[in-house]
Amino acid sequence: MKHNLTFLLKNYFVFLITFQVFKILNFFIFFSQINFSEIPVKDFLVYLKFSFLFDNLIAAYFTVIPLILTFFIEFFTIKTEVFLRVILYFLKILYFFALLLCTADISYFLYFNSHLNATIFDWANSFDVIFKMIFQDKMYLFSLILLIILIFFANKFLNKIYQKFLLKRDNSQIKLKFKFILLFLTFIIYFLSFRASFTKKPLNIGDAYFSKINFLNQNSLNPVFYFIRSIFDKIDSENQKISLCDNDFALKYVEKNLHSQVDSVKVFLENQKPDRYNVILVIMESMALEKIGELTPNLNKIIEKGIFFRNIFNGGSFTKNGVYATITGFPSIFQEHPLYAAAILNQYSFPQMIRENFYETYFFIAHKGDFDYTEMFARKMGFANVFCEKNYPAEKIIGAYGVDDNFLFENSLEILNQNSEKPFFAVYLTASNHPPYTIPQNFKSKYKTEREKGIEFADFSIGNFIEKVSHYQWFAKTIFVFVADHGITEGNSIYEISLTHHKIPLIIFAPKILKPQKIKKLGSQLDVMPTILSLTNLKFQNNSLGINLLGEKRRFTFFSTYDKIVCLDTNFLFIKRRDNTKLLFDYQNFSANNLIFKNINLADSMDIFSTSMLQSAYFLLHNSKISQKK
Repeated sequence: MKHNLTFLLKNYFVFLITFQVFKILNFFIFFSQINFSEIPVKDFLVYLKFSFLFDNLIAAYFTVIPLILTFFIEFFTIKTEVFLRVILYFLKILYFFALLLCTADISYFLYFNSHLNATIFDWANSFDVIFKMIFQDKMYLFSLILLIILIFFANKFLNKIYQKFLLKRDNSQIKLKFKFILLFLTFIIYFLSFRASFTKKPLNIGDAYFSKINFLNQNSLNPVFYFIRSIFDKIDSENQKISLCDNDFALKYVEKNLHSQVDSVKVFLENQKPDRYNVILVIMESMALEKIGELTPNLNKIIEKGIFFRNIFNGGSFTKNGVYATITGFPSIFQEHPLYAAAILNQYSFPQMIRENFYETYFFIAHKGDFDYTEMFARKMGFANVFCEKNYPAEKIIGAYGVDDNFLFENSLEILNQNSEKPFFAVYLTASNHPPYTIPQNFKSKYKTEREKGIEFADFSIGNFIEKVSHYQWFAKTIFVFVADHGITEGNSIYEISLTHHKIPLIIFAPKILKPQKIKKLGSQLDVMPTILSLTNLKFQNNSLGINLLGEKRRFTFFSTYDKIVCLDTNFLFIKRRDNTKLLFDYQNFSANNLIFKNINLADSMDIFSTSMLQSAYFLLHNSKISQKK
């Protein structure tokens, strides 16, 4: 029996060592962004503790079934090797699964500043796009090659452990009382591994947030634990019901506070007034506010002649969140897929209102229509004409995300011109500036990195589009709006969320209609459509949670991620985790100190605001309260 336990113990340590190797690799990846001199010794020691506890927990879970089989073999004196081979292959499957998650987590964390979680299943209907993305992006391809190499050597190593075990294995029997003693001691060890102590509750994700150094918190978590925990959270029926606060309280709060602050901005040229203008809305892929500058000469020109909002935050981590918030004026709600939910729920949408004003409506998508349910969403929202990858020539599809931005814009011009005598509302969802970057081979870039090339080409495409449409007669009566779906994560964020990923530009460009301005007021993607429609002479009802940024102002903006509620004002960042932990940071001064107890009144106000908004959104949508025209 001792050889059986030795075999399991060796596999147990293989899991522990593997997890630690990946964590050390993360230190090397983020080495340039970590100031080791600022890490308190106490925090690092706590990091080592929780890093071991989370890794130990998964190692224990992965070996507990082989352990039970081992005791079963011993207590019933089974001689066959069939059970032993079952144990070996079971351990191999779990080990390969752990390697898969740990390698995939590297790329995912670099892009989203979060560990891999159950939201990846939202892309299950687009496996072909994911497959192309893996093989066309260098980082994903590196992770895949690393995974294959690790699996190859892991297989050989596990086989070697097994062969040594077979050579040393003997059939001598241990007395029954010693078997029970071993069983009891093993039970105690595994019990402690599962719970981390006798007295405290079992380990949870919240235990990892012990330091103001965000990297230590994130790296102490085990990627396998985080992923599996997120799956349980996603399928938990209680998590499908949002009950952040009382529905009546939330609705009354929203009614009282959302549109209460008037702050009118004069934007029209002296010879202009609200009219039935055309509207072109460009949702720019991954165009972070902080990247506006040297890499974006064309957007810079547009900003100089347009209305530039410098303090806008998006509606979540992914493109689906940004598209949903922009078009509907509603927030995404935790792990719910907003585009799919919108397609099955009833909502009287802004595009429907626009169509009722005798506008032609278009939605131009660079990639496949079924990716992220984008086409289904667009049609449900009321867009009469939806174009996606299936509508483009095969030779123009050059990447995982379909056609490049320049083609997307140029291809649409003939379509828009066919009905230019009728006012139109057109939305573009670009994709070139997303890894793997969709850039034509003949495009000559002056930059070296793929990310810089992606931004440069996206900017070039926008500049080329504006230059061409400026020669059309309808240009003078068209309002162009440029907003990003989300930004990008730059290095190691000091907070649990990356502000560079969530802070985005919003530009309204109509040189024949609007006066150029730079506006610093706080805003959200939820405000895009109410603000656009305020510039037209259309009759519409704002049944969203967005405001007109040219006539009102926000005290707070908010959004939710997979497991957090986030609220911001112009200085402070409030985070509320799903376990009810609350944090408050002075993000304007890049402070990592939790100021929750020094500013409890502000924190409470931000908490009430964000939870009321999310609860109201959930209630209104899931109870069809905004499904009809009033």
